[in-house]
Amino acid sequence: METTNATGTIAVAAFHSRTMVMPFWMGIMLITWVTTGAIFVGILAGLPVVLNMALFMGLMVFTISLLSGEADYEVHPHGVVQKLQSLRWAPIKLWNLQRNFTWNDVKWYQRGEEMSRSLTRYQFLKIKLHKWPYKLTLTDLNSDQKLLAEFCEVFERYALGNTNVITRSGSGVEGRNIENQFPAIKRKPDFYKTAFAKIVFFLLLFFFLIIAVAMVLTNNYRTTNLLRIAIVIVPGLWYFWHRIQKKKDANNNQ
Repeated sequence: METTNATGTIAVAAFHSRTMVMPFWMGIMLITWVTTGAIFVGILAGLPVVLNMALFMGLMVFTISLLSGEADYEVHPHGVVQKLQSLRWAPIKLWNLQRNFTWNDVKWYQRGEEMSRSLTRYQFLKIKLHKWPYKLTLTDLNSDQKLLAEFCEVFERYALGNTNVITRSGSGVEGRNIENQFPAIKRKPDFYKTAFAKIVFFLLLFFFLIIAVAMVLTNNYRTTNLLRIAIVIVPGLWYFWHRIQKKKDANNNQ
């Protein structure tokens, strides 16, 4: 669906998700500082453990609600727009802003697939910027996978300088030629596509094998301990190698 921003230009692709209003690492540091500080104050004040933990959890949820927002991302002929508003359930509404980034503001982008801690596969698009907030991260963890895929396709065509962009409107699919006056933006390869990923995998494999052999030779082990270690390490190494091979097969099919 096409929309129009404040400058009057038409958005050729749009996507909605939740995000932090600042770089992720900065938000995590701030949340940690606030919550641990509250626990320290509670301990000094002699609060009961249950009350102190309740204060910790309440402050964590409160801080996350303040630092998070509902984000609408749009691809325009001359760049990317992020419209940010506070979460609907946030106790204090702090955010209602729009950030405009031209294609010259985009340093590189990265597109791929990852797996969450709940073993759910999700797509992502990372856009590295030359200015604040320095990186935009879009995922379909809480959104429609198809919508993000369409958004990424349109974004990538503009980023690579392809002006024959296909857009979707209420009446169906349209073709549109728009003059692109910006240089092609570099696509950063996914980590699992790089030679460095293979080096890391074989180093980890060698490291764990050395530990296992050393434990056996020194008789400083128990079979149950080795099995526990194997249950943790083997699936992780298998998943690592599976991802490397999957990226390799995808490249060969392109």
